[in-house]
Amino acid sequence: RQDNADLRLTEIGRQVGLVSDERWEVFQKKVHLLEQEKQRLRDYGATPADEVVGNILAQKGSAPLKERVSLWDLLRRPELEIEDYIKAGLVPEYDLDILEQLEVQAKYEGYINKQYEQVQRFEKMESRLIPEQINYENVPGLSNEAKQKLTQFQPMSVGQASRIAGVSPADINVLLIYLEKERRK
Repeated sequence: RQDNADLRLTEIGRQVGLVSDERWEVFQKKVHLLEQEKQRLRDYGATPADEVVGNILAQKGSAPLKERVSLWDLLRRPELEIEDYIKAGLVPEYDLDILEQLEVQAKYEGYINKQYEQVQRFEKMESRLIPEQINYENVPGLSNEAKQKLTQFQPMSVGQASRIAGVSPADINVLLIYLEKERRK
């Protein structure tokens, strides 16, 4: 996303000498401020008795609180915006860029975490090697099409096997279980 390009790329730019000391200092302050405010929103526990938060929720037509919830978690609700917190005096008026980043990070944190987990699983599958001498006919539970395709293409890793047309996610799970059993022998 373009709205967080500086957060993703400034550190890399610094490592290769493209970011000046002045720009780096500005970036470091921004990151510190983002983390500080994010933590403050996570630490602020709104309760059902919290009138300020209750008023925001009522004005936005959002469900009232039934238990303690952090302002960070509340910001994930689609109808709530960081601007609501500013108007209520819950968040200081920072640079617009900082405020937008906070809102985007809160709203998309779950998606970002899922994507990160997918990348981790993918990297794990890429690093999981398949022995050269494997006979796919001896892998119980593997579909006939998967046996044929895997024998034909001889993938070196589970990641490669997962990208072969005709090899389903279920086949990959069967293969992973088989490889683990073989490893333990």
